[in-house]
Amino acid sequence: MEPLDATFVDAFLGFLNDKTADARRAEKGFSDHPYAARLGIFKASLELKDYRHLHDSAKRTLERILKSVFSNSDRTAMAESLNASQFDGYIIVGSTQIKGETKNILKSVRIGAGIEYEVIHRRIVTRVYPTISGMQQGCAFALMLISNEPHRVKRCRLAGCGKFFNSQTSGQRFFCTKNHALDHERKSKIVRADKSRRQTT
Repeated sequence: MEPLDATFVDAFLGFLNDKTADARRAEKGFSDHPYAARLGIFKASLELKDYRHLHDSAKRTLERILKSVFSNSDRTAMAESLNASQFDGYIIVGSTQIKGETKNILKSVRIGAGIEYEVIHRRIVTRVYPTISGMQQGCAFALMLISNEPHRVKRCRLAGCGKFFNSQTSGQRFFCTKNHALDHERKSKIVRADKSRRQTT
């Protein structure tokens, strides 16, 4: 994954790992990411205290992706959902005088991505980035990224944890944090030592 894609997946996994699916925390996790912050528009549902329904639905989809039972028809539906999640914006295409006042002439356009211009080695290059404007779109986009590289996302093997984590950003293969890896190793040593004592007695 590209670095920004990977950190966006981290924001999504943070939402899934929050069992309360708290609305404000979830919205902040997505809206603070450059893919949403660059756009500067993020739809918040102030009447909702949590996104439990979206949380459970996204979790089921992720589990299907990780179990390799995510079909091409599922991918088609996901692509259609992402296409539908683009929103209408307006650009000024001209102006006119009405009763002595200048009025802008606006044209509706579909917005699904933005472009940044950057100087690299004496060349100006363009970078296209997604424009995330809400929770549902954010979850769909993160799931799309994961479906393209499902081996990146794993569940922590520490007993009692089971959190999803991104192995690319965490640097871990089997556990969500280094502390959980060390904790598992300590417990394994205790089990091995106990088994060894039983065999010698």
